[in-house]
Amino acid sequence: MNRNSDIQRVFEIADDSLQGVLGYHLYVIAMQKTVDPEKLLVHLPDKVIPHTFSWVRYYDKNDRTRLPF
Repeated sequence: MNRNSDIQRVFEIADDSLQGVLGYHLYVIAMQKTVDPEKLLVHLPDKVIPHTFSWVRYYDKNDRTRLPF
C-alpha cells in the first residue's frame, strides 16, 4: 500500500510541532526547578504581556514561577 504524501506531510508537521511543545515544556520544568523564583520575577513584565500595540495578555507573574506539582 502506497502512502499518501500529503497526509504524511501533515502528520510530520504535527509530530514536529508536538516535539517542540514537549521540549519547551521540559525546559520550563527544568528551569523552574533550578532557578530562584525571586531572581526570576524581576525580569518578567508586570501584569501584561504585550503581543502587539493593541493586543495584550493579562497574567500573574507569580503564577509563572510556581511548580506545577
